[in-house]
Amino acid sequence: MGLRGRFPRIAAFIMEIGCLAFLFCGALPVEAASSALTPIRAVVLPYITFAPFFIAKDEGYFEKEGLDVEFVRLVQPMAGVAEVAKGSIDMTQVGTRVGIFNAMSRGANLRIVADKGGFAGEKAASSGFLIRKELLDSKGKPDWQRIKGRKVSVDPTSFWGFLFEKYLVRNGLKMSDFDVEDLPVTVLPGAFDQGNVAIAHVTEPWVTKITREGKVVLLVADATLSPKSHFSGICFGPSLLEANPQAGERFMVGYLKGVRQYNKGKTSRNIDIIAKNTGLDTSSVADSAWPAIRNDGHMDVSGFVEFQRWAMKKGYLDSVVPAEKLWDPRFVEQANRKLGGKNP
Repeated sequence: MGLRGRFPRIAAFIMEIGCLAFLFCGALPVEAASSALTPIRAVVLPYITFAPFFIAKDEGYFEKEGLDVEFVRLVQPMAGVAEVAKGSIDMTQVGTRVGIFNAMSRGANLRIVADKGGFAGEKAASSGFLIRKELLDSKGKPDWQRIKGRKVSVDPTSFWGFLFEKYLVRNGLKMSDFDVEDLPVTVLPGAFDQGNVAIAHVTEPWVTKITREGKVVLLVADATLSPKSHFSGICFGPSLLEANPQAGERFMVGYLKGVRQYNKGKTSRNIDIIAKNTGLDTSSVADSAWPAIRNDGHMDVSGFVEFQRWAMKKGYLDSVVPAEKLWDPRFVEQANRKLGGKNP
């Protein structure tokens, strides 16, 4: 057969290949769209209290829920609150600072949706006030006459300031009896060594790091001062509360899977994940006390209301946001219905 005889067959073959290529290329966007992940931006910092987030991301729990979760790290916590209120960031934490409650009282569409740390069920002190051992008397009690006027490191407007004042009142003291300054935690080991600070509020892993040599000891654990309180919660903004609540529910499923794995304790896998995401060595992670976080994500926000009342009396807060306007349980309720008693 000559070239002319073969040409129709060649042309038909080329057209057939071309059609298949066209159909294949046309299918790509549909397939890509079906596998696309919903982006979620969450303020997550390199601390042990954020461990369930690290676990959920590293184990693929968020991805299994169709989410691409980006961790946003901010130096100024209130910047995160403003961005979440605007909807440019989807999630942050709430609890220890008055700024977020002021934002809520001024109309920001923000709600607490899940537990991120509390004192109930805490097995060891994950946070508290440390004191130089030499400032204790022969009975192991603070020698207040020697401590008065000295430096105390705590933010007086924060939840930790609220707890410290509660402790001082029990001992017939007040905040003005001390030189109060909120020092960066990284300078505290040296400040204690040099005698420049008498008492300081710290969280893990710094509780373990600073007390390791025995020169500084735990004065009082936060859990002792407010045993039923939650100190941190997850906060959603309008992007998840209203614009895409289904993504919020899926985020909560992934998060609670992370919480349940976290609550299996100091497994080698959990320690490795936390160490990688916090920059801590594995021994520091293993030696630290881990905060208590509820498997079901539910929380009692009455401690936040009590904190707000204190802050309002101090002039730090405009007004008190009531419990019913703080807490939105629908996301944990939906996630628990999906998860039931199942572990990841």
